[in-house]
Amino acid sequence: MLKNSLLILLYYLAISGFFPLNAQWNDISTDQNNTLWDIDFTDENIGYVVGSYGLILKTTDGGAHWDIKPSNTMYQLYSVDFVNDTVGYVAGEYKTLLKTVDAGESWITLLGLTTTWLRDVHFYNENLGFVVGYSGALLKYTGICNACWTQKSTGTNQTLRSIFFITDSIGFAVGDSGTIIKSTDEGETWIQQASGVTNTLNEVYFIDHYTGFALGDSGLILRTEDQGGTWVSLTTGINHSLLAISFASSQTGYVVGDKGTVLKTENAGLTWSLQSVDHINLLTGVDFLSSEIGFISGSEGGVLVTHNGGNVSVKDSPISIESFVYPNPVNQNFQINLSELGTNNTVVVYDLNGKCILKRNFDAKSAEISTKGWNKGVYMVLVWDNAGSKFSQRIAIP
Repeated sequence: MLKNSLLILLYYLAISGFFPLNAQWNDISTDQNNTLWDIDFTDENIGYVVGSYGLILKTTDGGAHWDIKPSNTMYQLYSVDFVNDTVGYVAGEYKTLLKTVDAGESWITLLGLTTTWLRDVHFYNENLGFVVGYSGALLKYTGICNACWTQKSTGTNQTLRSIFFITDSIGFAVGDSGTIIKSTDEGETWIQQASGVTNTLNEVYFIDHYTGFALGDSGLILRTEDQGGTWVSLTTGINHSLLAISFASSQTGYVVGDKGTVLKTENAGLTWSLQSVDHINLLTGVDFLSSEIGFISGSEGGVLVTHNGGNVSVKDSPISIESFVYPNPVNQNFQINLSELGTNNTVVVYDLNGKCILKRNFDAKSAEISTKGWNKGVYMVLVWDNAGSKFSQRIAIP
């Protein structure tokens, strides 16, 4: 009897609006409209984003406020990586490579290192770093030879979009046409690997010496458990480009991409679930500092932050259209009134854990959803159209 009473109370709270459900990715204002291509935090308070038209922003209060720092360039800046609290690097188009030694307050341009556009910068430690770019370009930095940069042959003419080193000897780079290359001698020489795909690969990342990932277009996630010996394509249910990845622990990781896509894994990347994010545009970078605190960069000056791992929680929030889902509570199916929206509507349903239960596209003014096989409980229904209008409502299944 007590259990049934609690369930009834839960349903009425959910329906009445006293129990709103929001995924805990919150928008932070940067007062910018530029696309922010990458994000890097050195601790919970100090972080950096880089973007179009040479934009570099710095925060010292966990993203609450952002200050513009002079980059002395108007080119796209694609990647930022800090070696320690004070030294950092930025890579961008038209051979742009910047360095700071004062925690991002000022930046100097490193000239004459390459003639090609650069896409990613990655430092393994203070004395070993790499930059990759168009036409298979790769630069290696070794601090032990008086901060020298040297060009290395990669054996490919494909654009390289990401590079990551597991140890000071073993590293990977990925790029266009399914390109994956591996080095075992500190980046001096590189060997082509079989990816089994022709998709553009946008990011490579390892969580230990053996387990790694390569993200690509059309929702592609490749996973390896043998240090790149074999790569297996995972099912994500996503057709959008996936652009960045970050792990908060050996088990918990996040992937972001186009159309506001945020995927989460809690089993070392074996399976991925879609998270609810109130941002439907391009998401470009992600950086997790702990299992709770993470940041995402995106288009239109967008920065998102979570303080609970992006999970769904109880929080007061207005609903744009009341009762556009009916009946509620739900029996075996429910109707969605889409008359207030435009065409190409997307409907997504999440449970309390932020797991995506359903995602479907509709062109009609109404849609019928079956709940066969769903567990009893409270769910969040999100609907948006191609113009960006977005509405949400909670439903209960008794």
